[in-house]
Amino acid sequence: MQDYLSVKIRKSAGPNTGMELPPKIFKAMEGEFLEYVEGQSLTVRFPVKESYSNPFGFMQGGMIMAAMDNTLGPLSLLLLPPSITTYVNQVYQARQNGLRIHPCHGLYGENNAHAG
Repeated sequence: MQDYLSVKIRKSAGPNTGMELPPKIFKAMEGEFLEYVEGQSLTVRFPVKESYSNPFGFMQGGMIMAAMDNTLGPLSLLLLPPSITTYVNQVYQARQNGLRIHPCHGLYGENNAHAG
């Protein structure tokens, strides 16, 4: 799956884009493509490294956002022409039994295609 999706993403990005795919941050975070449902969804796994932890032992919010960006970015290349994320909103709500994460919505490039 990893090699298949890497090739598909490079092909979707087009020739001579100057983009490094996958980007260095995806490699550094040890991202692994698990599943792609054509035209619908992409599932990527990232290990929760000890260095990513906040003082409570949970994955730090910025690293969660980086993992989400490293999932939405490849998905956008599979669905749309090359674009950049122009808006992402993430809301965290503390609960007694841990951390609850609300949905993230991203708005991509000039086409204003919406991913959520």
